[in-house]
Amino acid sequence: MALEDLFAQKAEEWKTHCYNNSYHSNPHFYLDCDAYRSIITLGPQALPLIKEQLQKEVALDQKYHQERDRLKLKVLGTTDIELKGEPYFKILKDPEYQLFEINYKNEIMGNPGIYWCNALKAIIPEFALPIGERGSGLPVERIGGFVALNVDAVKQATIQWLEENMGKYVQKE
Repeated sequence: MALEDLFAQKAEEWKTHCYNNSYHSNPHFYLDCDAYRSIITLGPQALPLIKEQLQKEVALDQKYHQERDRLKLKVLGTTDIELKGEPYFKILKDPEYQLFEINYKNEIMGNPGIYWCNALKAIIPEFALPIGERGSGLPVERIGGFVALNVDAVKQATIQWLEENMGKYVQKE
């Protein structure tokens, strides 16, 4: 099986695993997966495929952020409102929003997302994103005794790291 096909198969299996565990907050549940381990064993040759997968996920995220904002504006008259409580129940009655939620569930739920960082770290131990203090604007920030992640920013920073460093680890044919 070609590397790309094997990666695509294992990435899809990992996505299913992540979807089935999407109610956990502990990363262990997302990473305890044979498909994830198979991706790791591909080594540095998987880096371009990881980058491509992350770029696809980021594009899908942006598509759904824009569509959610369009629907919020249509139904609620503003995009500056959280979808919880009364606003959520109101927008949920909209048929377009119902379709949005179904498509979101099918296309985005289960994407490994930030857990690609774990795969990258397992393949390239030197990989690290900078960690800032609260309010630093970095994708990863320390807040008290915890670490907070800006999911979209972590994905973007990981793509950027790959763009800047992948050539050190992937041999050109």
